[in-house]
Amino acid sequence: MRDATGRGTAIRTEDGSMSGVDGDAPDPATGLPGICASFEDDTVLFVSEGRPVAHNFASASDVSCGEPKAAPVLGVMCAGESVAAWSSTTWTLRDAGGKELLQGPGRPVRARGRWLVVRAGHGLTVLDANTAREVVDFPACDAFDLANNSIAVLDDGDAVVFNLERNRERFRLSAARASDIALSPDGRTVAFDNGALAVWDVASARKLSSTDLRGPLAGLQFHPGGSMVAALTQAGEFRLVNEDGTVALKTTDAAQPDEHGGPFAFSPDGSHLALAWTDGLRYYDLEQGLKASILRGTAGAPEFALRGDRWALRNGAALDIYEGPDLVESMSPDAADFSPTGALAVADRAGVRMWDGKWRGSVTTESATAVSVSDDGKRIAVAAGTKLLVFEK
Repeated sequence: MRDATGRGTAIRTEDGSMSGVDGDAPDPATGLPGICASFEDDTVLFVSEGRPVAHNFASASDVSCGEPKAAPVLGVMCAGESVAAWSSTTWTLRDAGGKELLQGPGRPVRARGRWLVVRAGHGLTVLDANTAREVVDFPACDAFDLANNSIAVLDDGDAVVFNLERNRERFRLSAARASDIALSPDGRTVAFDNGALAVWDVASARKLSSTDLRGPLAGLQFHPGGSMVAALTQAGEFRLVNEDGTVALKTTDAAQPDEHGGPFAFSPDGSHLALAWTDGLRYYDLEQGLKASILRGTAGAPEFALRGDRWALRNGAALDIYEGPDLVESMSPDAADFSPTGALAVADRAGVRMWDGKWRGSVTTESATAVSVSDDGKRIAVAAGTKLLVFEK
C-alpha cells in the first residue's frame, strides 16, 4: 500500500449558515469562549464537558529570519494517547497535555493504534506514540502496510514483515521488482508483486498463490476478511483475486490514485467494494454475485467509516457522503475525518463541526485547516493557523 496522504474537504447547513457557538460568547457549560459547544446528545463524539487540553502549540519554528517564529500547522494525526502535528519541514509529537515528546524532519503518514509511521525522504520510521520510542527504521522504503501490530514494507529490494509489538522480523524475501505490498488484517499473509502478484504465508514463507499482472501496481489491499486481494495496475487494470489465485473480478479503465488516496476501498464488513473509474464509480455488492451500482459522473478516492455502510468520496475540493449507493450529503470542507461511530468531523474557516446524518454542533469556532479523530473517539486534534488544538471527551 502506498503512503497515505492527507484529507481535504467543508460544509454548510441547508440555509448556508454555520451552526455552533458564537466565537465571542463563552460556552455556558465550559466557560471557554468559542472553543467548545454543547451537542444535541451524548451519542455523537464530543459533549459539552469536552475541553481543549492542549492549545497554542506551533508544530515547528522558523528561524530563517534570526528570530524564532511559529510555523503554520499543516496537518495533525492522533496516534495512541498522543498527537502528531507537522509543518512544511518538521513534525512534533505531543502528549494530550501538550508536552513535547519528540521532534524531527519529515511528516507522519499513517497511524494505527499506538503505532505512528513517519516518512523522511526515502526512509520510514515506526514509533510507539505512547512512549515516543523508535521501534524500527527502514532506510529505503518504497511501500508499506500496517495490520495487527505488524508492518509490511518493500525496503531496499526486499519484502519484509516486522512484528512491532514483539520487536522482531517475521518474514523477508527478495523482491527487487515489487512495486507495492499489503498485509492481511490478521497479519498472517502478505501480498506483493514481483513479476506476478503472489500471496505468501508469513510464518512459513510459503507461497499460497500467484496471479499474472500486466505492469507495476498503483494500489494493493486485502479484503477485511483476508480472503481476497484487490490489485490496481498503473495501466488502470483492476483485479479482485481469491486466496487460491483465481480472479473474481477483472476490469479496465480504473482511476489512478490522487492526492487524497487510492481509487478503491472495501466496506469494514467486507460486503461491498467502491471502485472509481475514469468516468464514474462502481459500488459492488460482494455478497450478491458482484452486482454493481454505477454512479456516473463521480470519481475520486473512496473511504469507508469504521462501521456501517457510510462512506465518503473525495474528488478535488468536493466531499460526497454516501450510505450504500445513495448520496446523502455533499460538502466542500478543508478537511474531514471519520470518528469510530461513523460521525464526521468537518473542518473549514468557520471551525470544526460534527455531522452524523445531520449537523450536531461545534467542536471549535476557530478557523481550521486539518482535523483528526483518535481511534477510540475520545480525542480530536485540530490545526488552526500556528496552533494545535486538542479536545478530549
